[in-house]
Amino acid sequence: MKKKQFQDVIGHPVHGFGLMPDPPGTVYRTFAHHPASRLLKSASPLPRESHNVLYAPPVWNQGGTSSCVGHGFACQVTTTLACLGRPLPSPAVPRTIYALSRSVSRADPSTPLVDSGASPAAGAAALGRWGIVLESEDDEGLTAESPEYCDHLEAHVNDELTLDEVEIGSDRTVVGFNSIPDDSPDKLPQYQASLASGHPISTAVDAGCDKFQAYDGSGGPLDYCGDEPDHFVCVLDYRIEDDGSVLFLLQNSWGTELWTPGGRAWVTSEFVRRGCFGSLVANLESTP
Repeated sequence: MKKKQFQDVIGHPVHGFGLMPDPPGTVYRTFAHHPASRLLKSASPLPRESHNVLYAPPVWNQGGTSSCVGHGFACQVTTTLACLGRPLPSPAVPRTIYALSRSVSRADPSTPLVDSGASPAAGAAALGRWGIVLESEDDEGLTAESPEYCDHLEAHVNDELTLDEVEIGSDRTVVGFNSIPDDSPDKLPQYQASLASGHPISTAVDAGCDKFQAYDGSGGPLDYCGDEPDHFVCVLDYRIEDDGSVLFLLQNSWGTELWTPGGRAWVTSEFVRRGCFGSLVANLESTP
């Protein structure tokens, strides 16, 4: 497939994308101010692997919608709270985060929602203002494993949220995100420290290239794909191989059958070092 920019791949017939760039001037606190950074200053070595996937939600399928930011953040926040010993009764709802993200971005509140994607900054702002709505609180009762999840999402992706839906999550706010800089010489150790401390990472990747699109897991870990980010995912874990190389576990939102067996993939350090952009680690304020 020909290389495409994110504006062109929205509404892809098989895989939805939807990453919008952060507005100019967007600033996040650096990783050095996150509690996970203390692990890098400790005399003890980092563990050889993390196990956050044990607390992750099932893999969602965003279908042809542009809701990757909602799905990436929902996976990250749900997993982080569980890893920190504050598990949610059920996973966060990606559709709600996506709807609120677009509400943050539109200048005119009377303008209808359009399935045009969202930026990480808008998603972070939405989580800080309105918090997290849970699957168990969703009137539709849909979960990631519901057979009708994808069809329902595609049919209702532009539904406006009710006041009740907004108020439900107001006591579960995520007040900020720290950034792991793209060009940091310590990017890989910072990723490992974050994951070792139970903080999965949301990040943008280049998913519109052939290598990412066609990856089925049969050829070993996924290597560097490209530097034109158009999709938002969650990195859950790392492991150090016997030869000293480090692999990272990525959770996608393209279902469990259309991209790799199970919808997750191990990726190489080079994939993370050169192909992960705008990597964010959550700071959590109120106990659910």
